[in-house]
Amino acid sequence: MSNFQFGTSKDTIQDTSGAPRMANPFLGKVKLAGLPEVRTIKAKDGTEYPNILAFTFKAQPGETDVADNEVGGFLLEKLEWPPRDEDSQDKVSNKTGRIGYIMSKFLPEEDALIDPSQIKSWEHFIDTVINRFEKNPDCLNNVVRIKAPASEYKGKVDFDIPNYKGFIQASKEDNPLAFSKKETAANNKWLATQSMEADNAPDEDGVNLNFSDDDDLF
Repeated sequence: MSNFQFGTSKDTIQDTSGAPRMANPFLGKVKLAGLPEVRTIKAKDGTEYPNILAFTFKAQPGETDVADNEVGGFLLEKLEWPPRDEDSQDKVSNKTGRIGYIMSKFLPEEDALIDPSQIKSWEHFIDTVINRFEKNPDCLNNVVRIKAPASEYKGKVDFDIPNYKGFIQASKEDNPLAFSKKETAANNKWLATQSMEADNAPDEDGVNLNFSDDDDLF
């Protein structure tokens, strides 16, 4: 018999499946599932896309999606991809402003403001964002409301946290969240067309890799 070692450890008994991903549009209470992180996403053709800033939110117990499924513990993500060389400053400012908007819902205002004259690159910017969250570990206890509506683009219906600022309600002073008429119609269309082909299903890491810049959709 081969000279195997037989035993168990804290590492080998851990659940490796991860928390389930949200499968339908959602509006409800969440917390940050952890501090934001930098990711590299690998496409099916092997191409790697580095320096993606990822925010992950976890639905709170008792919350339901638009199909009335209980989704407490399910995850939602907001990914911010690096700007492209051909992007305009307006597009870059829209991207960084959206990140700052998320920061402002979890951090003190002074930590949500980043002076662009002090930032040298996208990598420097996202490192600064993460450092601001690390300064405020209590942010992981904050409960906010968030919405991830369906939308239709070029005949395809999908759902995600939107790119317009106004998808988080962190206090009574914030504008209340609700799906618009257009979003409600898209939500209904999403529910009616849930016979996705396997080729269009999320990859194993839960990310739909269509590689279009979200800002191009609006």
